[in-house]
Amino acid sequence: MCKIGETRKIEIWKKARIIEGYDPDRYRQDACGAWIDFNEYQNRNSNYGWEIDHIFPKSKLLEANVLLDDIDNLDNLRPLNWKNNLSKGNDYPSYRAVCIADGDKNKEVEKELIVNQEIQKKIKNLFNDYTIIW
Repeated sequence: MCKIGETRKIEIWKKARIIEGYDPDRYRQDACGAWIDFNEYQNRNSNYGWEIDHIFPKSKLLEANVLLDDIDNLDNLRPLNWKNNLSKGNDYPSYRAVCIADGDKNKEVEKELIVNQEIQKKIKNLFNDYTIIW
């Protein structure tokens, strides 16, 4: 998990999908399509709890001696429902999601996803100076 200040948390929150008809300061959907609630940050007891995901896994970056400031670059961070963050683990660029929206609720599913090409390109450019096993 990434430890951050309130301003940074808001910057990351704003990367989640806005859903028409819902207050974007409170409710959004993560990259997997699951509902998240801003007020439920780091709450694993909530179906709408969310965490900050390192798109390219932090553990792999640490193994490559990537600097912490680069690891926690905004381009490598996104909000994910805690269940999706847990199921994603250290996988990249494909990963498993276990929670998606069903109307205004979340339901449990198993779904294979791939980080989109545009984000993969940003990640590759971000860590281009390091020896990374892609």
